[in-house]
Amino acid sequence: MTDRAAALTAAGPGRYTHGVADDTPAGALLRDERTRRILDAAVQLAEAGGFAAVRLRDVAQTSGVALGTVYKRFRSKEDLLLGVLTEELHELRAQIGEAPVRGPTPLLRVIGFFAFLTDFLCRRPNLARAVVRSAASGEQALSERLARFHAKLFELSFAAWQGGAHRAPTAGESVMLSALQQVWFSALCGWAGSLYDHDEVVRQVAAAARLMTHGVVHMPAEAVVFAAPLRVVRVADRSGVGTIALPRELVAIELVAAATCDGLAALLVRDDVDVLQLAGPVDAGALPTGLAAPSGRPRIVVLHGCFSVALAERLAASVDVVLGAGPELAAALMDRAAEALYVALVRGASLQEAHAEARAAIGEHAHHFELKARDGAELRALSLR
Repeated sequence: MTDRAAALTAAGPGRYTHGVADDTPAGALLRDERTRRILDAAVQLAEAGGFAAVRLRDVAQTSGVALGTVYKRFRSKEDLLLGVLTEELHELRAQIGEAPVRGPTPLLRVIGFFAFLTDFLCRRPNLARAVVRSAASGEQALSERLARFHAKLFELSFAAWQGGAHRAPTAGESVMLSALQQVWFSALCGWAGSLYDHDEVVRQVAAAARLMTHGVVHMPAEAVVFAAPLRVVRVADRSGVGTIALPRELVAIELVAAATCDGLAALLVRDDVDVLQLAGPVDAGALPTGLAAPSGRPRIVVLHGCFSVALAERLAASVDVVLGAGPELAAALMDRAAEALYVALVRGASLQEAHAEARAAIGEHAHHFELKARDGAELRALSLR
């Protein structure tokens, strides 16, 4: 075994666990393990050097698997990289299962799904360009694997479109979602060839979705039913960042590293911030009081997993309302409550109504999502719209 293969094997189970089942029970586990190592090696090589770096001989050397075994499972590197794409879809499905794409309309949800899908695949550009090139190769032998990928992608997009209901798609929905897949993949090929940037891929899908939904005559300029997206700044270290699965045209989220109290004070008075979301310890006692409200709008802070009465009371001396939960509320539930809160706020609900909707979204855990307002604040009269 080569040094690289030994290092990979010593690292333990890799990225993928969905192996190809063996025909015999005795060899099933071994074949799954070998397939996983082959896929892990392909990812490693593609991330390092893109499509050109994924040579089956190097995959065999890196994975510690015989070259003949690699060829038994994958007839070409295009076939192998489509296998990687299939495994990426497994991971995507798991993430969406934990945090479904949300939004008030099917149009916004499906745009949000393709935005999430694009973010997910493009987070590692070299690997993404390699799998896109393989999918676009036109190799006839890969058509069956590619068809399965598109079928699974259709299922996920339809789940986002219907928003949790369980029914079969109509003929019109099937045509629309299949066409959006083709628009998305075409735009992604443009991204892979440096013709478009990442955001342009999402814009093209959003424009196509608006056109299919409203028609040419009534097509709106933007895929929103609101004046502007809610602008949220999330302050957290890397471990404190959760998952908010809302369309970017509904909620625009800016991530910033953990800030000092001076930095937090500066964020609180920014005109382009609707909500400041904090994840992690905050020395609120050092925050100045009586901060000037930007443009007369309410100042809102959401505490993600770090809510306490003492912290909320200190922050309420500087802002209009503090909402959130402590570590006793699971992160996925906190994300769900935050999503419901943001959808309500962008719709124009009062802070009182938005808080009630956030609590309703987490059912029996509602008592964990708390609120502290500044003295004299009238929550029924405060809104961002």
